[in-house]
Amino acid sequence: MQDLLDLLAFECRCDYLSDLPIVFRERLSPDFLRDIAQDAYPLSDWLEAIRYLTAENLECTSVDAARQFLLEKMDRA
Repeated sequence: MQDLLDLLAFECRCDYLSDLPIVFRERLSPDFLRDIAQDAYPLSDWLEAIRYLTAENLECTSVDAARQFLLEKMDRA
């Protein structure tokens, strides 16, 4: 199974992972994020994605909270 960042990069049609922080807000569908099964990726992967995409060190205790944080970041773009 590919890691979460690679999945998001593929969904955003990024040639390079380094493009993902630039384009994820405009290319990633909120529904796609919501449809990722809660147990598909551990919380550590979600936190890594948040750090990579937003440069923020979020402390949360659930995948749902991490997903919601990313959804809110996408909404503010």
